[in-house]
Amino acid sequence: MQRVAALTDRRGASAFVSPFFEMAPWILVHDSKGGDALRWIRNEDRDRRRLRRRIVDQDVDALVCGWIDRESLVYLMCRSVSVFIAPCDEPAAGLAADVAARRPTAFATLENLRHP
Repeated sequence: MQRVAALTDRRGASAFVSPFFEMAPWILVHDSKGGDALRWIRNEDRDRRRLRRRIVDQDVDALVCGWIDRESLVYLMCRSVSVFIAPCDEPAAGLAADVAARRPTAFATLENLRHP
């Protein structure tokens, strides 16, 4: 996968995955094609419909997040965005990089990332 978004609890290298989808204050976009570049986008709206559209507009292959509502999950997967449910006590940037290093799939998937 080349571009991965992660919903985070704050901005910065030590930011953790936000536990709730629409309440995440920041979106981290990890671009492995651009030399592992990181871009931060503020989620000011705190509205799940706007947030999921914003994620799709970033042209990402996958999303790393905590809890996500069913409607948003279906919306993202129908637009070929794989969703990875992640532990909220690990740095989001590292999880996004790990997901970006995976081989792309022909269709969207749902996976639960577990502690090693």
